[in-house]
Amino acid sequence: MPKKTSPQLIVTCMSRKLKDAMLSFDGENVKENISSIPDCLERDINFKKLKRFNSKKLKREASPYNTFIGKCMKDKDIKSFGDAPQVMKSCAAEWRKQK
Repeated sequence: MPKKTSPQLIVTCMSRKLKDAMLSFDGENVKENISSIPDCLERDINFKKLKRFNSKKLKREASPYNTFIGKCMKDKDIKSFGDAPQVMKSCAAEWRKQK
């Protein structure tokens, strides 16, 4: 079985405060690697502007078909879960006639 390797983290830049904190740890290899990473400017690490962190998914507007079927299903008196497929078929047939 092949040996598992840890994933590599690609760091393009690092804030000066974080770099100083990490350099306080012992180990020449760590200090060399961290020192070689360029400093980030504050504008480079503004996560609030990234779309994936702040955006809420917008709901699409219901289509005329969805609106019609929803209203039709609510208007019909469905007694049990087993009745729903037949009611849905009748609503779909009504939609086709209306269209």
